[in-house]
Amino acid sequence: MSADDSRKPDLPTATENALLTQFARAYLQQQRSEQRWRWFWRLVWLFVAASIIWGTIQTVPSAKAPVSLKPTTSGMSIETGWPSIAASASIPPTPQPRTPRPLIMVVWLSVP
Repeated sequence: MSADDSRKPDLPTATENALLTQFARAYLQQQRSEQRWRWFWRLVWLFVAASIIWGTIQTVPSAKAPVSLKPTTSGMSIETGWPSIAASASIPPTPQPRTPRPLIMVVWLSVP
């Protein structure tokens, strides 16, 4: 047996320590990089999902009618197509055909 064989085989040499340290650092760096990409893609998918939901909500028609805050005082209103009160005041009413009223007779009976 030589002098080199007398040392314990469980203890790594300085070169092995350096290689293990280098390997561990490279492995941790790779794990950090993968974790960053994982977070990046999670945020991208979250943004896509939020955009789809927001777009869907924006395209659903509301139950309320649109409100116009501009009063129309003369001429025709663009939104409704009806003349305003001031413009319709000078227009005579449209004559409507008259229908004869039905004859109603009331009979009153008095009994002594």
